[in-house]
Amino acid sequence: MDIKTSSNDEFNLLVGKIFAHLFEQFPVPSRLYVDMFFDDTHYERLRRLHEESGSEFSFNIEGVINHLHDGKLELFIHAVNWLESEGFIRCDMYCPLGVEPEYTDAVLTHRAMQFLNIVPDSLVASAHKKSVIGEILSDAVKQGSRELLIFGVKALFHHLQNNF
Repeated sequence: MDIKTSSNDEFNLLVGKIFAHLFEQFPVPSRLYVDMFFDDTHYERLRRLHEESGSEFSFNIEGVINHLHDGKLELFIHAVNWLESEGFIRCDMYCPLGVEPEYTDAVLTHRAMQFLNIVPDSLVASAHKKSVIGEILSDAVKQGSRELLIFGVKALFHHLQNNF
């Protein structure tokens, strides 16, 4: 995680990327895996963590390394599990031995689509004046705009809070 970015912002960025991906794929179910949403791969993070740990054990190329902790993988798992438990997505977890878990048949629920199709009251970027939240998130991912992605997720959560 970046020191300048709070854990809440990291969560919002990841949730925004997941929503954007599933919004673009809707209604077709999709796979979700950690490497889809971060610049470095799970394998690269594990290798870096292994080198930094100074471990006497050799690096296991299959990724079966119990003594290493991948914070991004943990954030990904918790975010997807939270989205599922809150009723935003439906998916199945698949976790083959020695490989990071992934989610299969992931699709947005009707509830998520209702909120992703809302036009936010206030928009920072005039280019998105009449855009729905789902389109804002998709554009933010394509442009690599962390600020717009965080804004889109916060707008979504704001609407959720006001409607429940």
